[in-house]
Amino acid sequence: MKLDLKTFLPKLALAKKVINPKPVITVQGCFLLRSKDGMLYVNASDTENTVSVGVKPLEYSEMNICVNANDFYSALLNLRGEEIELTLNPEKKLVRCAYKSGFFQLPYTDDENSSAVLEIQPSDYVIDKDIDDTFTLSEAIMKAEIAASEDNLKPILCGVHFDFRQDGMVVVACDSRKLSKYKTNITFDMDRKGFVMPKKGANILTSLMSEYESDTVNMKASDNRVLFTGEAYTLSVVLTEGVFPSYDALIPTDNVFCATVKRNAMLNAVQRVAPMESDKDEMLLINFDKNAMIIEAEDVFLKKKAKEKVSCLYDGEPMRIGMKSDNVITLLQALDSDDVEVHFKTPNTAIVILPLSEMKERLLTLCMPMIISYNK
Repeated sequence: MKLDLKTFLPKLALAKKVINPKPVITVQGCFLLRSKDGMLYVNASDTENTVSVGVKPLEYSEMNICVNANDFYSALLNLRGEEIELTLNPEKKLVRCAYKSGFFQLPYTDDENSSAVLEIQPSDYVIDKDIDDTFTLSEAIMKAEIAASEDNLKPILCGVHFDFRQDGMVVVACDSRKLSKYKTNITFDMDRKGFVMPKKGANILTSLMSEYESDTVNMKASDNRVLFTGEAYTLSVVLTEGVFPSYDALIPTDNVFCATVKRNAMLNAVQRVAPMESDKDEMLLINFDKNAMIIEAEDVFLKKKAKEKVSCLYDGEPMRIGMKSDNVITLLQALDSDDVEVHFKTPNTAIVILPLSEMKERLLTLCMPMIISYNK
């Protein structure tokens, strides 16, 4: 089988993303190379995520083997721009890869039990939806997952929640201190039970949609698994068990104050001031006053201090709010607009940050305040 490495290597890299550095069983450190219907498919699995990516070969031949993923990928990595030819030696169970300046060979296995581990397993799906806007789906996932938790003790908060609604699918993530919610134009015939997709699977999906550049992907979902099928790729992901929090209940609807500020001005000021905050609480103080936002940070023990004034549109009551700098930076970086609106009510209630653009009706981010101690 002959392959164009310019086409083949990116697909191989996508499959490799699934593989864990220390696989539980040996075969989960392998690629399954399988030819079918004029295509070569590369499968990889870590049990929870299984992917199959396809590439059109220059010359087709039959193949169904498992080969060590690290060895195979590393050997090809520095051969960019070349054609390669894969040939099998069934007697010695060796696959030989020949290219212009030389060759390498690796052992393989072709027993059915090994192949089955890397195959996508069937399931009874209750949702079957063709999504014809993969750009929106990908953007929704990437915007939402910035608020997902890193705490493995709370797995339900470590993923991306999909909520299926007649008026538009919602993709949201929340780590209890921040939230990001994206409402899409992907509609359903009826409201359906949602699910939580782990971040690893969500990231692999966005990479697949970007690589294949297709407008359409089919989504099938059961109670414990979701399957995405696109142009020459399939991804199966085991869903996170549990009930996602009622996120709409976290979003305040009675914020009475709003400050409008240049996103880059606020972001740059926070990034400059943040290094002076205390490592103990990592808190910024943001003071809202007449057409001004004053951002402060201080570490009394190390005698570090910073203060910046940023112009904004604000004519409400003076307000002093404590916020975690990392959360503010993460949310502002996700908002692709020149200006943002910061909505709040009191120093102790949730702060909503919205893009001041056409995305305002789709994307909402939220940050919980921090308690300001008496000596701040």
